[in-house]
Amino acid sequence: HDATTEKIGEILKHNPNGILVLRDELSGWLRTLDKPGREGEREFYLEAWNGDGSYTVDRIGRGTLHIPALCLSIIGGIQPGKLRPYIEDTLAGEAGDAGLLQRFQVLVRPDVDADWRNVDRWPDSAARERAFNVFERLAQLDAAQLGIVTEGGALPALHFSPEGQELFDAWRPELEVRLRSHELAASPAFTAHLSKFRSLMPALALIFELVEAAAVGFVGFGGGVSVRSARSAAAWCEFLEAHAQRIYGAELEPGLAAARALARRIRSGDLEDGVTIRDLVRRGWSGLGRDETVRAGLRELERAGWGRIWRSIPGQAGGRPSDVIRLNPRLRRDKL
Repeated sequence: HDATTEKIGEILKHNPNGILVLRDELSGWLRTLDKPGREGEREFYLEAWNGDGSYTVDRIGRGTLHIPALCLSIIGGIQPGKLRPYIEDTLAGEAGDAGLLQRFQVLVRPDVDADWRNVDRWPDSAARERAFNVFERLAQLDAAQLGIVTEGGALPALHFSPEGQELFDAWRPELEVRLRSHELAASPAFTAHLSKFRSLMPALALIFELVEAAAVGFVGFGGGVSVRSARSAAAWCEFLEAHAQRIYGAELEPGLAAARALARRIRSGDLEDGVTIRDLVRRGWSGLGRDETVRAGLRELERAGWGRIWRSIPGQAGGRPSDVIRLNPRLRRDKL
């Protein structure tokens, strides 16, 4: 749950199959990466993403530690408001922009259903037992017995079946063309996220294939990752992209995201009429920390009739003109 990278290295040395870091609230884990003296930990986690390379640490006091397989997974939850600053750092190219967030591929932002209803029923014991058996069989998986190939001392690998490979060969060119298209040219962070679908799709297909095989005790297993698993993985990539679009909305639709943030501040009374854009940016509010972002949001609000940007005229004392936010007087009267 909570360990330094030095301790994780010691654990991984004796667990070449990898370990799982479980954090109920990922914001706490992210904060540790920003602490003074912990700057190198971000690079450690970045290198652990591939899961197929070795890692060696040399320290005068601790000696040499060789990790044969740097394989680490992270699972947890985070509130949208706490995630937003890290998204903004990624978009602005700040210190937090190292491709770490894009490595969280199975990223889901669910909707909250307005129609709540109480559900009080017994757990599905049979389904729980089936899931437990799958995990237990996968934990005891013997790659050699299943005919999974190992080439040149590399990690065991399971290839696509001919039909599965054919589907992947048709799926990947569509992704590669999109990554190089004008559609994504203005959204480098989101593009970097999608670029990792190259490995996500086959990784999901492998997981689906092994789960299906473990559910039946590996009876009849063989022939590589099936076209059925490949098709399921492609569908999951489409599903996950829809959620990624919401999470990277500040880049894909900067005006709308900023307009929502401005509207919340106007409703709460935090944003008063007559404040300059410069002073607003200096407040450092979440989602409103950059001049161009604020202006894009104000243009959206102007189209909705909430207000406009007004260029002030310097007085007798001189000075530069300022861009001032003038709110529609109806906002206060109508209590929007």
